[in-house]
Amino acid sequence: MSRVFRLPDQAAADALQKRLTGKTQVRQHQPASPDAAAAILASPKRGKALVNWSVELSRQIRLAGLPAPILEYPFAKTEGRKFRADLAFPSLLLLVEIDGAVHRIKARFQGDLERDQWLFFSPWRKLRVSPAQVRSGAALHLVEQALASRL
Repeated sequence: MSRVFRLPDQAAADALQKRLTGKTQVRQHQPASPDAAAAILASPKRGKALVNWSVELSRQIRLAGLPAPILEYPFAKTEGRKFRADLAFPSLLLLVEIDGAVHRIKARFQGDLERDQWLFFSPWRKLRVSPAQVRSGAALHLVEQALASRL
């Protein structure tokens, strides 16, 4: 069961809003109704088309009333390499990576390893989730916790 992201008080909500957008006005986040929660966790339309898990998680995040992430965010360029994150919250230095089967390919694995090594020495934090976690809503819960921890 996914928990609702709640800020402890209006001052904390204002601080997060100002940090994310530069604006101080923020609406209080209301817990989602059972119907809204079901819509957030509803499986994306499947068929023969592949699901873009980054887009799906971004949709869930927005429907939950959390700050919208940036998709395919370029966060570092080093030694001729460019690193991108599936989703990012740049003002909080938080990256979210959805690791599907493609990350098990040897060449991709090596690139992921180099990116993780670069991140180790940076102020960025990376949250790794699986497509199964996106599908079940567990990834949304983890993103909520990660956002709260970066305040």
